[in-house]
Amino acid sequence: MSLASELAARIRARIDAGDLAPGARLAPVRDVAEAEHVSAAVAGEAYGMLAREGRVVSRVGRGTYVARAREGDGVLVDLGLNRRTPASSATLDLQERLAGAQRSGSVNLSAGLPIVDPRVAAAVSAELEAVVREEGARLFAYGPPRGDLALRELVAAAWRVRGHVVDPEMILVTTSGQQAIDLAVRALVEPGDAVLCETPTYAGAVDSLVAARARIIPVPVDANGLIVDAVAQAIRSERPRLLFANPTGNNATGTVLTDDRRRQLAALCAESGVVIIEDDTGAELVHDGPIPAPIAAYDPEALVILVKSYAKTVLPGLRLGVILPPASLDRRVLAAKLVADRYTSPPLVRALAGYLARPEAAEHLERTRLLYRDRRDAFLRSLERRLGGRATWLAPRAGFNLWLRLPERVSEEEIFARAAERGVIVSPGHTYVPPGVSTAHLRLSFSTATPAEADRGIARLALALKDATGGGGRTRTFEGDGLAV
Repeated sequence: MSLASELAARIRARIDAGDLAPGARLAPVRDVAEAEHVSAAVAGEAYGMLAREGRVVSRVGRGTYVARAREGDGVLVDLGLNRRTPASSATLDLQERLAGAQRSGSVNLSAGLPIVDPRVAAAVSAELEAVVREEGARLFAYGPPRGDLALRELVAAAWRVRGHVVDPEMILVTTSGQQAIDLAVRALVEPGDAVLCETPTYAGAVDSLVAARARIIPVPVDANGLIVDAVAQAIRSERPRLLFANPTGNNATGTVLTDDRRRQLAALCAESGVVIIEDDTGAELVHDGPIPAPIAAYDPEALVILVKSYAKTVLPGLRLGVILPPASLDRRVLAAKLVADRYTSPPLVRALAGYLARPEAAEHLERTRLLYRDRRDAFLRSLERRLGGRATWLAPRAGFNLWLRLPERVSEEEIFARAAERGVIVSPGHTYVPPGVSTAHLRLSFSTATPAEADRGIARLALALKDATGGGGRTRTFEGDGLAV
């Protein structure tokens, strides 16, 4: 651990313990450096780390202060009811609305999409050409239901590095991470079954549960991830069949479930018999600190169906994922796969295996992770500059999405429309919660926009908020606001 990290950890502990209250002014960098016997550069770097975490706020010419209460200090969605008519697919509904709002020159802050790295695309293309050239017609015959063993062994090895030892023979290759989730739901859920769902969460998981006609029970999330006490209470009162969780890089909020909560959740579900569907897709995109072990690694008695996609860490167009059920549920998951599409494209599976075996694959992933981290940090700086004091948000610890709470009396529908008029596309929060849950949030994404583009988008969002709160006068289109791309 570097000197800056050690200093940041000491200050962080004082903040978390309440010794440094919200709003308290921290000592100047030079004073801290002298007191801690480090250089001013080290002290400044420590303050920077805490600022990126959202624990402190620096004001030019005024000093550094402990951040006041923000979204992460409590549950990220108040699980109140709304009157919205549930959509058959929240994802389809959002895509249609975004298409209608799009216009030339708009900045898209709704697209939680991975970057397509040309070097990765070239490497995967080379692998695909090689397997087709070497194996020819045999590769285009029917494939094995579980998928190519070489890929499954690579997946098992990657989980083993993170502390989860698995048998590659039990892994099933799927046509996307979305299919992996849907197979787990199809295998286990009957109409009317109670299912606990981390809230907010990945919209595709909600869609699968809605399609299965499950009785969805929302369970809240805070800055440290899923609230395990709420899970325990829901298990006692609802007797659920399973729990869906996206613990590392929650698709809506970027939260990472703490190690203590992972251990508690695994033990709770092992004791109760509740099955966990654990979406591990964002694990490699943790911005700060080590990649945690999956929940499945914490208790061998817990029934965990581990699912993963390679869309965000390799290439989205491959549409490949994996699912690892416990032995007792393996046959049911395999049967669901055979009903869905029997097997996943052998040429694509072999190409992915060849790419992941390349030494440069890890280098490509690390480069992408650092790019997302830099864009996150720039996005947070823009939010503080443009929206500080007017909205609250949670600094994401993984992935490329951020959860923003709107000011009171500003609805998602109004801000969606006003933002589109101003030339910025955003995602309403209700897309990422089960039907019936009330939200006043936006999910903002920073993966595909450059820092300059994102700053323009946030500036336009600030104008839209000003319009919505009555401070903007007559709404103008973005072509005339001086912020055109």
